[in-house]
Amino acid sequence: MIMRMLNLKEGQYLGDVLDKLPCGIIDKTYTANGGTTVEINAKRDSIIVESLKSVAYCKQAKFPNIIVVNGDIEVEFE
Repeated sequence: MIMRMLNLKEGQYLGDVLDKLPCGIIDKTYTANGGTTVEINAKRDSIIVESLKSVAYCKQAKFPNIIVVNGDIEVEFE
């Protein structure tokens, strides 16, 4: 596994240095640095897991094109 450390300057967001997050699981230790927004704006489909429902619904209010799934969901495949 290749690990890469990215250090942001004070007041800098991930969107200032990245156009999408690397594929895989990201250990984003610090919050409010724009990581979720970078991935929402990336030109690909993504699954973003939030620890708080309120964060997910706030992002949906700002980005109405995202789908928030809360609880059990059933999907039928052909």
